[in-house]
Amino acid sequence: MEMIKKNKFNLLNKLEESIAKVFMLILLTNIFLQVVTRLLGFPLSFTEEISRFSYIWITFIGIPYTIHADINIRFTLVIGRLTGKFRYVFEMLLRILEFALMSFLLYWSIRYCSFMAGVRSPALEISVLWVYACLPIGFALAIVRLVQSSIKNIRIFKCDRSGGGV
Repeated sequence: MEMIKKNKFNLLNKLEESIAKVFMLILLTNIFLQVVTRLLGFPLSFTEEISRFSYIWITFIGIPYTIHADINIRFTLVIGRLTGKFRYVFEMLLRILEFALMSFLLYWSIRYCSFMAGVRSPALEISVLWVYACLPIGFALAIVRLVQSSIKNIRIFKCDRSGGGV
């Protein structure tokens, strides 16, 4: 059973990384294309829009990635000074607050996407729903990562209390 869980999360890791890499490549290619075409005197109107959309996707897919990699902005100054049970309690309180925030943002991002469903982008004339779909996807993945991180923290705390290794 443990192997199946690890395989699911490995798939999720690869999915997050792949999506971020694809949009980073799109972003860099479009910025390069935009610079070259401006220098040549015929700027393309759609490259700026594609770059902006790619940046939005990278940002919101990056949220769950930073939670998983434990590199998100937190109270590291405070957490670093705490030990034992106090550290565990503080970290779990932070996870609960993060979970509440991500749940709130997930709800409102779904509402926002339904509101924006009929809107089209100016240059590409595509539905902006394709762009803003990254919001609920990113927040839902962040919730999954927060649950995963909380389970990991509980296991570490239980091993520390019992005197065993992880």
